[in-house]
Amino acid sequence: MSRLIGKICAALTAACAIITYKWFSASKTRKCKVLVENLGNNIPTFNPHNINDLASLRIAYDIYEGLIRYNINGELVLTGATRYEVSDDFKKYTFYLRENAKWTNGDPVTADDYVFSYRRALVLAKFYDSLLYPIKNAKKVKAGDIDPSELGVYADGKFKLVIELEEPNSEFIHYVTLPIFLPTHKKNFENDPIGFSNYRNIVSNGAYKIKKYVMNDKIILEKSEKYWDKDNVKIDEAVFLMITKGTVDLNSFRAGEIDITYYELPAYDAEKYIKEFGSMYKIYDVLEQDKLVFNMKNNKLKDIRVRKALSMAIDRNKLNTAILKNSMPSYAIIPENMQNGKYKDDIKGLDSFKWINATDKERCDEARELLKSAGYSTKNKLNIEIYSYTSELNKKVIEAIKDMYESTFEGVVTCDLRFDDWSAFEDNVLKGKFEIIGTSWIADYNLPSNFTMLYTTNNVGNHGFVSEKSYDDLYMEGLRCSGTDCENIQHLLNAVGTNGYYVSPYSIKSHRRLVSDKVIGFNTVNNKLERYITKDLDIVIL
Repeated sequence: MSRLIGKICAALTAACAIITYKWFSASKTRKCKVLVENLGNNIPTFNPHNINDLASLRIAYDIYEGLIRYNINGELVLTGATRYEVSDDFKKYTFYLRENAKWTNGDPVTADDYVFSYRRALVLAKFYDSLLYPIKNAKKVKAGDIDPSELGVYADGKFKLVIELEEPNSEFIHYVTLPIFLPTHKKNFENDPIGFSNYRNIVSNGAYKIKKYVMNDKIILEKSEKYWDKDNVKIDEAVFLMITKGTVDLNSFRAGEIDITYYELPAYDAEKYIKEFGSMYKIYDVLEQDKLVFNMKNNKLKDIRVRKALSMAIDRNKLNTAILKNSMPSYAIIPENMQNGKYKDDIKGLDSFKWINATDKERCDEARELLKSAGYSTKNKLNIEIYSYTSELNKKVIEAIKDMYESTFEGVVTCDLRFDDWSAFEDNVLKGKFEIIGTSWIADYNLPSNFTMLYTTNNVGNHGFVSEKSYDDLYMEGLRCSGTDCENIQHLLNAVGTNGYYVSPYSIKSHRRLVSDKVIGFNTVNNKLERYITKDLDIVIL
């Protein structure tokens, strides 16, 4: 038994008080249903309104429940609401709350809780607050011009919530699935201004509640007896590990110590995993795009010739076949696999991307000429820094890009690398303390606007600080339309944003997990958002 798993065993609740389990020793069996999953990273926050990472998101959706969510089949399902209505002009959304929903302290979940949460989130959130901006008066509240009480969210009785928007927005219902729209209880803030600094004080309303948390080690969730649908919650406890090394994650699964690995396994050929693990090896297509983001406030990177040359120098085929494995090259700001490839041909109409079909020699020659025309040479070198987050696979990719830059430009480009853990990385990105970042964006909802919004002024995902009024206006027009008109605007946004070389997409990832055959319900076919909660799953006790 490993030291790590030994620690987990010692921390289990009385309801599951067996020290050794089947997955550690063949001589014992589980006395309750326990799921063990690796998050791959530490959890930066328990505050659902400040989430900007997948580890925190995974936990938040287990311990909190909002009005509506995506399930593991990629479908929108009602959760905290039993139904909702949308006005004909898409400016008013009315939600009828579930009257038997309760907080872990026994209080009912009311419309006032949502009003309190949205007002507070808008004022204090660091991430995703822009998703609240469509709400009436939200921008004025955020700027401090008016009181939060004037935000266009109000309770019409105890269990009826009304949200009024500033402008028509046919996509707003998808925003409501995100953590910024999860409710929080006032009790969280009575003795703690932050509200989430001590996990023991958290009052939540989801299928699970926090039992124990050890930073950089594990978090244990237990089934909430106050949850309205507790009879349909099959798993008693969920243990989430924070193993950052892919090889440790892999070997822990081999030893039977983990039921679900992190989604970034060491990038072996799929055939090797299939041979060893069979159907437990899951490789599946998701809406995640890896990219370099150029800081548009940096003088070196304001020149589009520099950004284009750096984009051209990346050998995407090599990255995706030799390192990332089983992933596909990406060039446009809307991933080529979005909505079954509806936007993948947009790039063919862009003259500035004809190099995609050139030979490697032609591509590299043109990149060198572009950099030369921007004034760089062996006597005036371009020094750049790529900043990214720590993960084994990600480091290999960024190091490979550095090698491509330095070899393609024959010494004219020198490249420094810097890596941080996720929490420090996202903090520095938010503050603009970088030149180029290596990052990824996983879709929050299954619409192309979830990617085109990333280049609108002041959007939370606009890490490169792009600001073009004409692009912003076009994006807003796309929220007021419907049907084919919306699609046409997204095609145009894709062309304009891609042509600006604000970012250099290089890969659309396939996620690779190992999922024990004891786990029931883990769907990878339709779950392009990879959105699931522990309630969606069951586990067989062997």
